[in-house]
Amino acid sequence: MENFTPYANINSTLSNYTASTAEDLKVNTSSGFNTHCMFQYVTIALIFGTAANIAVVVVVLKDRQMHKSTFVVIAALAIPDGIFILANIIVSIFSIITDKQCRGFGSIQNVVDPIMGVIWFSSSFHITFIAVLRYLLLTHPLKADAWLSPKRIIIISGLIWMAGGVVMTLLSLANKLGLSGQSTLETVLLLTWTILYLIPLIVTIVLHVMKIRRVRSSVKYSGTGTLARQKSVVRMTKVIIVVVILFGVLPLPKLLLTILFAFGNLEMERRKRMILQDVAQFIFMTSNVINPILYAFMSPQFRKRFKRLCMVRTDKATHTFSASIKNTRSE
Repeated sequence: MENFTPYANINSTLSNYTASTAEDLKVNTSSGFNTHCMFQYVTIALIFGTAANIAVVVVVLKDRQMHKSTFVVIAALAIPDGIFILANIIVSIFSIITDKQCRGFGSIQNVVDPIMGVIWFSSSFHITFIAVLRYLLLTHPLKADAWLSPKRIIIISGLIWMAGGVVMTLLSLANKLGLSGQSTLETVLLLTWTILYLIPLIVTIVLHVMKIRRVRSSVKYSGTGTLARQKSVVRMTKVIIVVVILFGVLPLPKLLLTILFAFGNLEMERRKRMILQDVAQFIFMTSNVINPILYAFMSPQFRKRFKRLCMVRTDKATHTFSASIKNTRSE
């Protein structure tokens, strides 16, 4: 079984993408078309995901109406999501420019991977943080609104980043110490996926289920506005199902391939394996593109403020352009 790193990015799901031997190079180029490079180009096309995440952060920062706990934590999620996509785009551009085989950063990949792991940690636990916040706002609205102020949410967001750095540092050290012991590497891999994927997923699911049960219970014993509230519950349930499915399903292909290649001794032609890993990584990355749409742009309030901000910017640009033309004519 080949050596691997547990927090691989777009270029090295199991650090198997370093085609350093003549045989590997032959496999990669035998068909005359490098599919791995193709996926690097596709990754660059995800730039619109970074733009969407940046838009979320800008709207929340610029518009005072958006300075609410829920939108602040959504903006906090948009930061790691945007950075993750942008970092992978930079890696892809670097790979395309510097290497015909698009093999990534080579010797410094062991430094890049833990950094990507910190970003992944931050994104996962910010999603869980959103679930926690919304549950508390439902069950204890006054206390939650008073305690979880925007400033405190920013502090908690910073603590999440710090926790990610500590966790990835410990996992990286364990990985280095276990270079001569495959069982240690397997343990590190399992710990990585448990901490960064399973724990936030389970907590998020539990909180959303409790939230739905709480709302349905209140609707059941409500005497007024029952029909409207029932429709609201149905809409909320559908959104929650989508959130949980995307959060849980999109990383699954990468997780399954990681388990198969690391523990299953799966025999497969290197080229086919790389294609599967690239597809799995691309699916994994789409969650960072979908999150701003799911959490921000689906909100009528956010869309309204976003349109307003765009209109203000357009009016200012038009006014500046008209003023410059008048000044030019007067001269």
